[in-house]
Amino acid sequence: GGPMRALHMVMLGAMVRHASPLVAPPCLGMAAGRSRHRTLTTTTTQMLGVGSLYKLLPPSALAPSTPPLLIVIDGTALMFRSYYAMPPLTRPLDGLEVGGVVGFCNTLVSLLLPYPAVSGAGGVSVVITFDTKGPTFRNELYKDYKANRDAPPDSLGPQFDVAIEACEAFGWPHVSMVGYEADDIIATCVEAARTERPVVIVGSDKDLMQLVDSRTVMVDPVKKILVTPETVREKFGVGPELMIDLQAMAGDSSDNIPGVKGVGPKIAAELLGIWGSLDEVCSL
Repeated sequence: GGPMRALHMVMLGAMVRHASPLVAPPCLGMAAGRSRHRTLTTTTTQMLGVGSLYKLLPPSALAPSTPPLLIVIDGTALMFRSYYAMPPLTRPLDGLEVGGVVGFCNTLVSLLLPYPAVSGAGGVSVVITFDTKGPTFRNELYKDYKANRDAPPDSLGPQFDVAIEACEAFGWPHVSMVGYEADDIIATCVEAARTERPVVIVGSDKDLMQLVDSRTVMVDPVKKILVTPETVREKFGVGPELMIDLQAMAGDSSDNIPGVKGVGPKIAAELLGIWGSLDEVCSL
């Protein structure tokens, strides 16, 4: 169709073999060969199944009487995961590496297309969020924020521009803002929409779990896991409403954020279970 043809023009014929017949054109397929972490012998579409996101949702989310569904996607996280999962495919026209973009597109196609026939009066709305280059407001609050992370590979940066072109080819709106991260935009979208329509967050970052409630769920695009308030409690020992307090106490080594010395997630959950909030714990 039109989106696939447009995407084909964007990708300009990446060298790919063994593309799934469910995905056209061939530039969306994954090559069989050695990836950076594992051997790829199938396509993302075959692993997940077409429209797999909707299969994870409760039927009520797609009922005709339900307001149209909003799907907000962490595009930055998905690009990073795709880059490290895919072999280094290149574009014959200019030699640009596009393996991450192919994986990115494959995953979104397998999750989102075809759109469900019934989903509220307005159908399904999709927004894909991205980080921008440079520091964010968190670096002003804490200068060592993410200071422990290595710079992204040189071959990954240019692929974000191609991924944005692909989003436009599919007709998926994309949003980014200088000084803010994709997570911030996701939270803004959720807060603005959650009182009027059901929301699905596509991502796996535990920072986003604070947003989950009776009308907002998360879907891990790789593990195919639905995250609800119940699954947050099962994993962390507290509900989404206390995830900020738990992380403030336990810290987050991946972001180089220190917590309370000697307090990890388990002890933090126990303290919050007894006292109810971080403010109450600090007032002791």
